[in-house]
Amino acid sequence: MKLQKITRADTLNAENSLGKVWYDKSNNKVEFFTNYGVNPETGKTLKEATKYII
Repeated sequence: MKLQKITRADTLNAENSLGKVWYDKSNNKVEFFTNYGVNPETGKTLKEATKYII
């Protein structure tokens, strides 16, 4: 599966995202992605999204 940035974070919720979405938080900004790996913009390793972060 190809890593893609999720541009509509307002569509994420615990039911459709847990175990399927990863995130990176840099400069107090959270970005969500469709797969694990590294953020292509920052090079930081992505973390699995939790109910709290969503």
